[in-house]
Amino acid sequence: MRGAIEDDPGLAIGTAKEIVETTCKTILTERGVPYEQDDDLLKLVKEARRSLLLVPESIPDSARGAEAVKKIINSLGARGSRPE
Repeated sequence: MRGAIEDDPGLAIGTAKEIVETTCKTILTERGVPYEQDDDLLKLVKEARRSLLLVPESIPDSARGAEAVKKIINSLGARGSRPE
């Protein structure tokens, strides 16, 4: 993938996307969460985040640094510059 960055950026991006998709599917499979083989990347990431409790709602307001943690978690699922 690194070698393709300069010579074939499309290949590098496609490979990175496949790695993220495979990681999400592995997480969901390990946790027994059903998904469709043709689910898009955003749906897979959202479901994987939810299964790992990496959603802002899972952080209690009383937790130390809760606001910062919630911002970071929101950025994990951002589409462009808009958080989910």
